[in-house]
Amino acid sequence: MAQANRRGQGAGSEFSELRLAQMRGLARFILDSADEIDLLLRRRRDGMKVEATAALREFAHAAE
Repeated sequence: MAQANRRGQGAGSEFSELRLAQMRGLARFILDSADEIDLLLRRRRDGMKVEATAALREFAHAAE
């Protein structure tokens, strides 16, 4: 992004340092949010696996 800015390529005009910092901050926020969502979903999936395993085990013992 900074390299394109220096060469004059991009969205038509140069980005100020403030704008570049804001874009980096927004990108960091998006990545952090995605990481948190991924972690939450992994925890939920793992919890569901434990519950499903326990239910299947109970079902298997009841069939005996």
